[in-house]
Amino acid sequence: MLKVTCFLGLRPSETVNLHIGDVDVPNRLIIIRVTKFYKSRLVPVSEPVMKIIRDYISWRSGTVRNTKATENHLFIDKRNRHVKLTALQQAFRLICAKADIHRHDTGRCDVRLQDMRHTFATSRVIQWYNEGLDVQELLPALSTYLGHCNLDSTAAYITLTDNLLYEAGNKFKSYVEI
Repeated sequence: MLKVTCFLGLRPSETVNLHIGDVDVPNRLIIIRVTKFYKSRLVPVSEPVMKIIRDYISWRSGTVRNTKATENHLFIDKRNRHVKLTALQQAFRLICAKADIHRHDTGRCDVRLQDMRHTFATSRVIQWYNEGLDVQELLPALSTYLGHCNLDSTAAYITLTDNLLYEAGNKFKSYVEI
């Protein structure tokens, strides 16, 4: 669950609310239904992440009865009940504590699972800069992918890291003679 949440940049609540019928394996898509802003969207899934999901579904179908029913939640706990958001967040906090992962800025709280969406968005922008793509042109697509209503919401997710500043500076420098 954590891999799917982090690798796809999903809201943690979106992950726990996924149903088996929301996964379109042949087309490598996940349907995110009625989310924070009451809209649904399609999320494309890379082959490595889809393999994680396929392997999980295969394991799950051998473990739980009636697993092909599309109304069943995709992710279940040891008692075959859908995983609650608080359980997913607690698992993330435990992993971070064991790995000694903490915030190093002056943030008011420690690392949260929601912060992985920020990491996802920032990493995507850095990747686009590295590939020489027009980031400004691609930001609306990222906003739609994340399920945001506007670019301002997406901008709040993009953290200014040293890498991002370096790449943006290189892009700027390519347009200005020094």
